[in-house]
Amino acid sequence: MKIDNVKLPVTATYDEVYSALVKRSGLKCGDVKYFRLLKKSLDARDKNDVKYVYSAEISDEEKTETPFEIDRAEGNEKIVVTGFGPCGMFCALYLARAGFSPIVLERGKKVEDRKKSVDKFISERVLDENSNVQFGEGGAGAFSDGKLNTGISDPLTRAVLKDFVTHGAPKDIEFLAKPHIGSDNLPRVVASIRREIESLGGKILFETKMTDFTVKNGKVVNVITDKGEIDADALVIAVGHSARDTFYTLYKKGVPMERKAFAVGLRIEHLRQDINLAQYGEKYADKLPTADYRLASHRGDRGVFTFCMCPGGVVMPAASERGGVVTNGMSLYARNAENSNSAVLCEV
Repeated sequence: MKIDNVKLPVTATYDEVYSALVKRSGLKCGDVKYFRLLKKSLDARDKNDVKYVYSAEISDEEKTETPFEIDRAEGNEKIVVTGFGPCGMFCALYLARAGFSPIVLERGKKVEDRKKSVDKFISERVLDENSNVQFGEGGAGAFSDGKLNTGISDPLTRAVLKDFVTHGAPKDIEFLAKPHIGSDNLPRVVASIRREIESLGGKILFETKMTDFTVKNGKVVNVITDKGEIDADALVIAVGHSARDTFYTLYKKGVPMERKAFAVGLRIEHLRQDINLAQYGEKYADKLPTADYRLASHRGDRGVFTFCMCPGGVVMPAASERGGVVTNGMSLYARNAENSNSAVLCEV
């Protein structure tokens, strides 16, 4: 059975949480054979009585979680994936598990070398246009807190979270309402995923950029890179939003495109403690994890809203083109920096 909306003090221990949820189920603790915490969120509407809200799945029968099943491949199709951010990474991972041997093209460097490029840009202002905060193994998210947000309700969501945990992410991401991995944890997590793909026969070609591809009779037959050509039976394009040269290539080849709504803005920064006080009140400001927020306002047909809020984080330069200015926010897992920051955007 599923137990929802159990509110407990923020000081409650795991054993106290377990006992309260089991009691709500009507079972005795000794009869519980299966227990899984589904969600933990914060209710801070009453600043004098902030609570954590829990939900769980409980049963008096043994239960084994069914892993996400991937059908095994038949045949030996050559599949090329371009881009090794979250989308391309999980695409390649599941293809490899299915018995394919995907070839991944990533214009940037592996995450260990990419971090050196980012550090050099911040300290010496030397930009590598193919290895930076936006390009490279792990994608832009690898240096942006690792917030795991989706508005989609899908069984794959839990499968993805379990894969992150398997590869070294904090286990609490499986039940926190607003999970995050942290920019300090992400490099080793994505490197671990890369190693699984390679162990299953996949190949990641770093510092290799797709420049074109050939289509015959409605099918991709090869992919052209700055290092040579690769035969292919299928091409997955997972380039994020910053690879504008790739979009121009697709457009020139007649791939259908349409404009999406666009927003432009800036980063705001404020003391972490001030946000804690505003969100939790004086009684709880020092007792709870660093606070986040979301603000939105609508006037006519335009919205102004905050985005990518980084509690206890830093504002950082994130350019990927010479002459361009881009800012981003990031937080380590502890989220204990002096300031918090957020993007403020306006639809244009």
